[in-house]
Amino acid sequence: MKKKVLFGLVLTAGLSSQTYAGAGSANDAPEFALGLVAFLLLVAGILKGIDFLKKNGKSIIHNTIEYIKKLIVALNNLFNKVNSEYLDVSHS
Repeated sequence: MKKKVLFGLVLTAGLSSQTYAGAGSANDAPEFALGLVAFLLLVAGILKGIDFLKKNGKSIIHNTIEYIKKLIVALNNLFNKVNSEYLDVSHS
């Protein structure tokens, strides 16, 4: 963990120094640092998401399939109830 933090600090501090351009001013060090932090957070989020799915993927898929099955049964029951109300002639 210490190596990861040190690597991030070196990238942020070492690469975000003032740069000089041929035309105009290139003092965009804060923007560069924010972009670098955003990129590193994105990579860390993707890696943590993959790790989470490796650990919990089967249960998430199983729960989702069960939910979809229950939803289909409920919709079928509702559809059958509506059709039986229209086709029932005993109340006429």
